[in-house]
Formats: sequence, C-alpha cells, structure tokens
Amino acid sequence: ARHEAVIGAGVMGAGIAQAFIENGFHVRLFSRSRSRLNDALELIEFRQSELVRKGAMTSRVVERSQKIIEVTTALDEAVRDVDFVSENIVERESEKKKLFKQLGDWLPADVMLSTNTSSLSLAPIASVVKFPERFIGLHWMNPAHLMPLVEVVRAPDTSDSTVHATCELAERLGKSPIVVNEDISGFVINRLQYALFR
Repeated sequence: ARHEAVIGAGVMGAGIAQAFIENGFHVRLFSRSRSRLNDALELIEFRQSELVRKGAMTSRVVERSQKIIEVTTALDEAVRDVDFVSENIVERESEKKKLFKQLGDWLPADVMLSTNTSSLSLAPIASVVKFPERFIGLHWMNPAHLMPLVEVVRAPDTSDSTVHATCELAERLGKSPIVVNEDISGFVINRLQYALFR
C-alpha cells in the first residue's frame, strides 16, 4: 500500500499527520528524534480524545486512525513507496535544500513533494529538486488538523497536474485550497495577517 510521508514531527507535523490519518490515509511520520516522535503521538492522542469528548469525533474513527500511522527515525524508510511528501522541518533554506536534494535522488518522478514553509521563497528549494515539476508549496494553517484553509503555492516549474493533484488531495482531507500562482513572500494568508496587524 502507498503511504503519505510527513517529514518533521513538531506541532505542525503532528497536526498534518493527524489530518491525513483521520481521513483514512496511511502515514509515516519522520523525525530524527525518537522523543519528538513520541511527543507527536501523544499530542495526536490528546487532541483526538478532546474531539471525542466534545462529540466531534467517534472513538471508532480514532481507533482506525491510530492503526494507520507509523513513526520512524529513518528517512529512507519514511519515504518508501509514498505518493506524497509533506515537509515540515525547521524554517532554514539550507536544511530544506539538503532534504529535498536527498529526496529528489531517491524518489521516482510520480511522487509529489510539498514544503510547508510560510516565509521562504520556493524557487531556491525547487532548484535542487530532481523533478521540479512535482515540487509545490502546501502551506497549512495552525492547528493543521482543524483549520480548513490551505495554500497551494506554485514554484517556478510546478506542473499544472501537480497543482491539480495537490488541490484534490487537500479536498479529500476536508480542506479548502487557495491556489497561489506567484511565489511571493508570505503568500496570501500571512500577507493578509500582516496587513491586519498594521
């Protein structure tokens, strides 16, 4: 069976993994830190028990979803036989480039690669990807398992089919995708927030 890979198990990574498993997608959650993975699983469990307590989710959905998440500290294991990669590591261009270069060397051309950055330009990251047409920005709002909006951001070489498939995936996760056709600093939501703050 194909899986979705969620790279980075901080608060955002945990929320994204939760959104996937609650919608029936098998997930491999990766972090180099075993304790970070344990924290992520605990956070998902806590959030789900809150949703059950409030009547927003059944314990059956929780049970089913917890059977389809795996955690690993091995990156090659995390991305084996995946359809889609959601990257949520530290907001440092050099780290993201290193990761995507590695993934580009490992993964076939039909795997979509997404970055959840909200502050970095996509072009420099895309420049190291082996198949840049399948690289895209997928910017989730926090908390990712609840917030309905996601931004689907085109990098310079992102293909129309990658944009379409990412929007379709977002909709299958119960999200409302906004397509951002230009790689502008802060994309749409952050720019609106900054304008409101000002």
